[in-house]
Amino acid sequence: MDLDLGCGNLNTCLGVRSPGPTINDFIFNRISSLTSATSSTELSNLFVVSGAFDSLSNGNLTDGWKNRLLDAIGQLHYSFALMDLAAGASQDVLDFFLAARERIVVVVPESLSMQNAFVFIKSAIIRLLEQELGRVSYLEPVRDKLQEIVSHEEIIDLKTLIDRLKEWDRFAGYMVRGIIDDLRIKIVINMYRGGKEKKYLERFHNLLLRNLYLRNFEYIGVIHFGKKVHQTVQSVRPFMLTHPNDSVSRDIRELAARLANQVEDPEPRLRFPDSAWLASLKRARVARK
Repeated sequence: MDLDLGCGNLNTCLGVRSPGPTINDFIFNRISSLTSATSSTELSNLFVVSGAFDSLSNGNLTDGWKNRLLDAIGQLHYSFALMDLAAGASQDVLDFFLAARERIVVVVPESLSMQNAFVFIKSAIIRLLEQELGRVSYLEPVRDKLQEIVSHEEIIDLKTLIDRLKEWDRFAGYMVRGIIDDLRIKIVINMYRGGKEKKYLERFHNLLLRNLYLRNFEYIGVIHFGKKVHQTVQSVRPFMLTHPNDSVSRDIRELAARLANQVEDPEPRLRFPDSAWLASLKRARVARK
């Protein structure tokens, strides 16, 4: 599901050169269901709903259209529906991310990527708090106080935010802490080379714990850097079909096994490819069989 609205190219990555109707045709009522926007791929059990090649006229979706689109995704008759989101932390992207059952953030062990991931996760948490505190009228004062604290601070970590709320109302602080703990985020490390990148990832990990006050996250896979990936993108064919035995393909299969079999780590531990990591992935394969 290409949800990079207005700039979609997921169909190209999956080898579909000329898709039919796109997700924009559904949004603008040119088709009645997302099923009509589904294109087959080279694999019999893999389908894609393509994004649009032109921008949306109003930039962002209304809440009504956003909910209609999410309902339509939920009604598709497939085992898994994967939503590929746009870059950035716009309201649409955050809402799609929060609506997913599995919330996955892909990060490259480089400073800009990790900074963007940090800002995105922080924005997602703030958006979640606003949504949850806005569901019932008696919690609106808590939401208003949260927005006041955030708006008056150019940079604020979530621990400080919770402490400020506790000073205002102790119950409000604990309630917000509970909402954050209910948000489970899964992280994929992409284009991993090892070496100094371990230190970069350790800093990122510590920022999530210390600045975002995040407890409920886990690392579900490491995809190594592969020189062949760029070449395959140019050929308009899925990488795993062109190079099924490459280490990158192996990494993706292991990651998929963990997701499909719901292999989870109860603690937010930063782990790198080693014997323990590989053993857990092997258990996932055995469970799948």
